[in-house]
Amino acid sequence: MYEEIDALEQEFNWENLTQDQLTSDEVIKQLGDPEVDKVTYAQNRTKLLNRAKELKCQSNIKDFLKILEHEIKKNIVPQSQENLQNYVIANLGQGDVAIPCGEWQVDYSGVWKYGIYGNKIYACHKPVIITRKFFNIESDKCKLELAYRDRYGRLKKIAFPSAWLLNANKVQGLSDYDISMTSTEAKHFTDYLSDFLGVNDKIPVADSTDKLGWHGHDFIPYNNTIAFDSETQFKELYDSVSEHSGSSEAWIDFVKNLRTTNRPEIYINLAASFASPLLALVSSNPFICNLYGTTGKGKTVCLHLAASVWGKPATFISDSNNTMVANEVRLSTLNHLPMLLDDFSKISSNKFININDIIYSLCSGMGKSRSNQLLTLNDQKRWKCAILTNMERPLVEDNAKGGSINRVLDFQIGNAAIFEDGNKVVSFLEDNYGYAGEDFITELVKLREKDPDYIKTRYRFWINQIYNNYGKGHNFSDKQVASLAVLFLGDELSEKFIFKDGLGMCKNPITYISQLKNQSEVDEGQRGFEYVLQCVMRDINMFEPQNKEIDDNTYHGKVGGNIEEISTGEHILNILTEQFRKYMQEGNFSEKITLDWIVQQECLYGYKKGQGRRKQVTIIRNYSPYCYRLIIDKKKPEELFEDANQEELPFD
Repeated sequence: MYEEIDALEQEFNWENLTQDQLTSDEVIKQLGDPEVDKVTYAQNRTKLLNRAKELKCQSNIKDFLKILEHEIKKNIVPQSQENLQNYVIANLGQGDVAIPCGEWQVDYSGVWKYGIYGNKIYACHKPVIITRKFFNIESDKCKLELAYRDRYGRLKKIAFPSAWLLNANKVQGLSDYDISMTSTEAKHFTDYLSDFLGVNDKIPVADSTDKLGWHGHDFIPYNNTIAFDSETQFKELYDSVSEHSGSSEAWIDFVKNLRTTNRPEIYINLAASFASPLLALVSSNPFICNLYGTTGKGKTVCLHLAASVWGKPATFISDSNNTMVANEVRLSTLNHLPMLLDDFSKISSNKFININDIIYSLCSGMGKSRSNQLLTLNDQKRWKCAILTNMERPLVEDNAKGGSINRVLDFQIGNAAIFEDGNKVVSFLEDNYGYAGEDFITELVKLREKDPDYIKTRYRFWINQIYNNYGKGHNFSDKQVASLAVLFLGDELSEKFIFKDGLGMCKNPITYISQLKNQSEVDEGQRGFEYVLQCVMRDINMFEPQNKEIDDNTYHGKVGGNIEEISTGEHILNILTEQFRKYMQEGNFSEKITLDWIVQQECLYGYKKGQGRRKQVTIIRNYSPYCYRLIIDKKKPEELFEDANQEELPFD
C-alpha cells in the first residue's frame, strides 16, 4: 500500500488540478490517512488549499475538507463486537488473569492497534502493561509500575511518575530502560496507557515511599508492607542495602577481630553508623562525625567499615565534591541511614565554597524550598541521619561559626596506622556487607515492642553521664552533648545486639568526651573578641600608646587606634570602627554578635546597655575619629583597691 502511494506521489501534480478535480476521489486518496501520517496529510492538505486559492475557491475547499475529515472518522470500519475489547494474559499478583487493553493489542511484537485502513499503528515494539499504582505516603503522588521483558527475556518492573508517563514529550525517556519508541509512537504510547487505565479500574494499589528508614514501626527496605518507588533514581543504592552479600557470621567475626585492637577510630565510625537510625527515635538532630589526621593512616578504610554495616561500601560511600542539590536528594533518600562522604578536604579547600554553609545545609535536616514551572513548590527534601566524613585536619577551625562547631564532632586519629593491612580489610568488606544493619533493626523493633521507652531512657542516661560525671567543670555545648550521647547509644546497642564483646566507646567514655568543645570555644562573641586582641598584637605598630611622643607631621604609617591606661590601672583599646569591621570580616565573625558579647561582659568602656551609642569620639594623634573603646584587662571591683600594708596602727 505504501509503494502505491509513493508512485501516485511521483505522478501527481497539485499545480495542474482543475476546479472540478479538487474534490475528486483521486485527490481524496492522495491526501492520505491522518491517523497513519499526520505530517504527510498536512503537507498535501496545504498544497490542495494553495491550488484552491489560485482558482479562487479556497473557502469552498476548506468546507469540503472539514466534511471529509469528519466522515473519515465516522466511517472507520468497525471491528466485530468480540474484538472491540482486547485482552492480555498476565499475573497481577493473583494468578494469570485476562487483562483488558481496550482497542490495543499487546503481544510478542509490542503494543499496537488497527488504523483506519486496517494498517497496524504501533505504540511500542515491546509488550508493556501497567501492573500497580503506587501512592507515595509522604506526598500522596501517584506512580505507575510498568512490567515488560528486557533484551534477555527477564521480567522487569519499574515505577515512574504518572504525570511523566502520560506526557508524550517525556515518555521517550523510557528508551533508557530498553523501551524504545519514536516521537510518533510516544504519542500513541501515552494514549495506550490512558486507555489501559480507563478500562482497568481494579489495578492493584500499594503504599510507597522514596525514602529509606523508619515509617512508623516499619523500616525500609527490610519491611515489605511499603514499596520503594525510586529504584529508577537510586537502583544501585537500594540494591546495595536490600541485597546482602557474603556471610553474616564472617562479617561479625572479622569486625570483632578488628575491635580487639582497641583503636578508637574503629569504635567511632561503627558507633556513628549504628547511631544514624536512632536519631529519629530520640528526636535528635543530624550531625557530622569527622575523623581527621595525616593521610595514609586508614581513615577511608574506617569509612568502608561503617558503610558495610548497611550495604556495599563502594556504592554506599559518596563523593564529597557533589553539588548541594545532589547531596540533598541523596540525603532525602537515605533518610535515616548514614550519609558517608569521603575526603571532605575537597570541599573545605575550595575558596568559592563556604564550609560553614555546607555544614549548616547537611545538618539542617531539610533542603531548600524550590519552585517549578507551574509556579508551585516542589516537595521539600527532609532527612534525619548521621553524616560520616574524613579529612586531614579538623572540619571546624577556630574562626568557624558557633553553629557549625555545635553540629560537628571532630575526632583526631592516632599517629600509628589504624589497620595492619587496609587493602585486605577493604577487599573483605566489598564481599561481605549488609547483614549487621538488618539484624540491628530487627533487634531494635523487638526492643521497642517490649519496652517503648527503653531507647529514650538510655539516651537521657548518656546525656546525664556526659554532663554530671565525665563532664564536671566543663561548660559543654548542648548540641554536641546530644550528638555524642547518640554515638554512645549506638555503640552500646550495637555491642548488645551484634558484637557482644564488651568493647567499644562505652568502655572508656572520657576519651571521647574530652574532645568536645567548651561553650567558650563555641561562643562566637567571645571568640570574636579574642580574635580582635590577637590581630591588635599582630598589628601593634598601628596601635601606639596614647602617651608616646610621635611627630605627626613625619609619621606615615597606618593607624588602627591606640592603647591608653586609665585611672583604675585598666588598659583601653581604642579601635577605629572601620578597623574593627575589617578584623571581623577577616576572621569570618559577626560584628554585631561580637559587640553584643562585649557589652554583656561590660567591656565597652563608657557605655551602659541601652544608653548612648556604642562608638565614641576619641582623640588619636590630634584627630577625633569614632572608636570602640574596649577594656582589654578588665579588673574585678576588689582588685581596684590595694591592701593596706602598715607596720604600725595609728592608734592603740
